[in-house]
Amino acid sequence: MAELIQVHRAINLNTFSDCTYYGLESCLCSIDIKLTAPLYEANGELRSPIDLVAVIDRSGSMSGEKLNLVIKVLRFVAKHLKSVDRLAIVTYDDNIHELVSLAYVTQTNRIQFDAKISNICSGGLPI
Repeated sequence: MAELIQVHRAINLNTFSDCTYYGLESCLCSIDIKLTAPLYEANGELRSPIDLVAVIDRSGSMSGEKLNLVIKVLRFVAKHLKSVDRLAIVTYDDNIHELVSLAYVTQTNRIQFDAKISNICSGGLPI
């Protein structure tokens, strides 16, 4: 019989914005997000597996450099996940598309993830 083990871990979320306030009118600003999670516990045990679902806006408003940056980050994330982790990729424009169902990040799946990520392009109506 499997033993139930409860583990409590902290993930730190830090956000940084180049805007000091937000008004009623639109403004262009950047928000950086940094997530920090422990890879190993203090006792040397591996971290718990991660299930990650990447939801990507591929509407017309994301064309060009914005979508290229998202793709670059998604490739980085897929490359650095461990084989015990699982990844799914969903894109949306005026429709929702499940590119990759939740799957373990095996070496074979990494190749498939990269191929699916390479095929992401902007389309649909600007949101």
